[in-house]
Amino acid sequence: MKILHITPEIAPWSKAGGLGDATSALAKNLAALGHEVRVATPLYGSVPGREQMGTVLDSLKVDVGGDPAKAACRVRSVDLAPTAQVWFIEHDDYYGAREIYPAREEPPNGPPSSDARPSMPASSWVGFPTSSIATIGRLA
Repeated sequence: MKILHITPEIAPWSKAGGLGDATSALAKNLAALGHEVRVATPLYGSVPGREQMGTVLDSLKVDVGGDPAKAACRVRSVDLAPTAQVWFIEHDDYYGAREIYPAREEPPNGPPSSDARPSMPASSWVGFPTSSIATIGRLA
């Protein structure tokens, strides 16, 4: 079976608590059972060794607010186990911070109402339009 995990943390590269350890252990154990596992996660500024990582996609275009260039990113990879790879989504504007969960400043008048917050289009999956999902699916 081909399995794709999408997570904000994966040990040992990005870990703020137990989620990174759990994701890494789950992927390794599923791979040991014979499954092909891919874990997609942000390539945070604090992740070392990005220059030694392989490149799965040099440019993945993701349409954000009608602008496909706004979230164009590179997908890098590293092996976690013989049949498990970690795919790091590299986009400095979104994930370049050294912290996994950076502090957010509230506007002076409090948090925005739910009407003012951006929403995901119904045709997307984890924020990626269908065309990007198809591209990632061919890689898995």
